[in-house]
Amino acid sequence: MDRGLSQQDLARKLGLHQRQISDLERASMDPRLSTVQNVARALDFELLLVPRHLIPAIEGLQRVGNESPKRPMYALSDDDAESDRDPQSATELGADPAPETQPTRHRPKEPR
Repeated sequence: MDRGLSQQDLARKLGLHQRQISDLERASMDPRLSTVQNVARALDFELLLVPRHLIPAIEGLQRVGNESPKRPMYALSDDDAESDRDPQSATELGADPAPETQPTRHRPKEPR
């Protein structure tokens, strides 16, 4: 992703030397976590640590804007969307729940 910043511009924004940005890009140094976080924020990113078991869910969320609105909410990959789909029980985005799953409305009792 091109942010239109030169190494010198980014270095100036962070209070670093251009050489340090060059070393970061070439991975010729082992930066501190705070340095990585500062660079990310200067580029309008946020650094997050995510538990491994949640990575598929986050990847699924990243694709939401690019998918058809009829994709099942639980599908995390194209394979999941096609092979695990059960037309009787799959809830699709934008679809109304099946009539049998809608709650029954009770009328309030009339006063005596």
